[in-house]
Amino acid sequence: ELQAESGKESPAVEENPDLIYRTLLAKGWEIYQDGNFSKAIEFFSRAAESGETDTRLQSELGIAYSLIQKEEKQEAIDYLFSLVAQGFRLQTTSDTLAPLLVEAGRLEEAQKILNYLPESRQVVMKELIKKKNLKRLIKEALTADDLTALSEIVHDARFIVESCQDTEYFYRTALAMLKLGVVSEAYKLLKELENCRQEDMQWQIRLLAQRLAGFDDLQLIEALGSYSGSN
Repeated sequence: ELQAESGKESPAVEENPDLIYRTLLAKGWEIYQDGNFSKAIEFFSRAAESGETDTRLQSELGIAYSLIQKEEKQEAIDYLFSLVAQGFRLQTTSDTLAPLLVEAGRLEEAQKILNYLPESRQVVMKELIKKKNLKRLIKEALTADDLTALSEIVHDARFIVESCQDTEYFYRTALAMLKLGVVSEAYKLLKELENCRQEDMQWQIRLLAQRLAGFDDLQLIEALGSYSGSN
């Protein structure tokens, strides 16, 4: 403690009243580095009572980071929004906030803060927002049994499949499409997924089994011949 047992403040604190809060802030970061995020929040919260703006904002940033580590992301988003609104370390706070918003499906809000990011990060985040939005649209089309929209959206999402990202998600999407009767597009998607994880034989067999399930005898013979020839 920076206060004497008598209750009187030390000369250093009298000269710099913010010293005690800066010390609490430093201790918070030390505990954060040790991985005790709940305890770190206690110190950051005490430091956030500082009358000095910079100390308070740094403390709130510490709280936000600790909440993220504790998977309490909604509360972390609230703190980060406040920090962005106050213009505190905009590149850092907005770069931390944007992915959390995308993960939460709050894409319009994420889009609005991209201007605070460096250009290279904007490109990355725009791609992430686009992918998240396409997945949201696919889910909505599946729920609504909107077959036309589903085919169009999956077509728009081909660039994700071609880059072999989220393969399990698109495998499940293909199965859902088969159940809805969007057979042609589902088989195209399964065929494209074969270009991914080519060394994973279990994956390749899963895809082949789904594709063969809807073939007639002639198609089955041709497909098996093609598969045998490629292995």
